[in-house]
Amino acid sequence: FALGIAVVSVGGVLIFAFTRQVFHPAARWARMAVTHAVLVHAVVAVGLIRASSRGTTLPEILTHTRPWACALVGVLSLAFAWAAVAAFRYFAMQRRKLALGLADPVVTNRFLLWGLANGAISLLCATLILCLMAKMVILRDPLPLTIIGAVGVPASAAWYLTFFPPARYVESIRRRAAAASAATR
Repeated sequence: FALGIAVVSVGGVLIFAFTRQVFHPAARWARMAVTHAVLVHAVVAVGLIRASSRGTTLPEILTHTRPWACALVGVLSLAFAWAAVAAFRYFAMQRRKLALGLADPVVTNRFLLWGLANGAISLLCATLILCLMAKMVILRDPLPLTIIGAVGVPASAAWYLTFFPPARYVESIRRRAAAASAATR
């Protein structure tokens, strides 16, 4: 359990760090956000791990871990929301440049995909907090599992297309951009 929480926390910190490095590499406030994310993740992870040893039955344990789990998922939601907002901002800037022929349509599309995937996961996290507050067990109750699958699969596909787009997908993006450019001339 502790190893799993540690991995999730490191992953959350890495989303913050990636967003800072890609979208705000020189911003002091972004560096501070990552530093705070590290501290918050550490506190929440330790709190969650310690709370998991309180109680002898699952309902007792969940009573102690639920607030910490909500905090962990909340911090993850913030990481993904920041990544989405930054990506959508860059997507909007790239679209304007694309209209002038100053941007690559594939890179522009990657900002869109990154924003969509991270925005979806941020909303997923917010929904999971509601499930936790409703005393559902995330990995046992059908509703949160269904939501995870319904959001996770398309988000994973968008992440895949962001970093490993098949040649046919890249070509279709380029063809659509060329057709749109020709139509505006």
